[in-house]
Order: sequence, then structure tokens, then C-alpha cells
Amino acid sequence: MSEGIQLAALRELCNAGAVRELIAVAVRGGGFALKARYGLIERTLMAKRGQVRLFRSLDSLAELTRFELGIGRLGVDLADLQR
Repeated sequence: MSEGIQLAALRELCNAGAVRELIAVAVRGGGFALKARYGLIERTLMAKRGQVRLFRSLDSLAELTRFELGIGRLGVDLADLQR
């Protein structure tokens, strides 16, 4: 994974129109992480305690993306998806 970013900072970047891409990334062991790309930088959304914030489903991640961050497009990387 890439370096981390907190939700408040990501929200500010989204509000400023700086985020060019959000990607849901399947994580080995289950769940999805959120990567944000802005400029030449890529960051992973982190939880308050410093670990990668994991979402159990794409639905919950899509809800955060659309309604909390105001972004209507979400890419999906399923390379590490497991059954």
C-alpha cells in the first residue's frame, strides 16, 4: 500500500477538486481499502489509530465515496480478491 491520509484531509482535497481518482482495492484476507490519487501523489485512507481503514463491502466504501466525499466515480482493483 501507499502512504496514508486521514479522512478529514481527504475530504478537504475532494472539496477543493484536487483528487483525480479514487480506487477501491481488494485486500488479502478480506475487505477493501481506499486509495486516492491527486497530482503525482497516491495515498491510502487510514483509520484514526494509524492502520489502513478497511471496508467490509464495496457498498460501504461507495457510500463514503459518494455521500461523505462527494465523488461520483470509484475505480475498483480486484487483483488481490480472494474467495
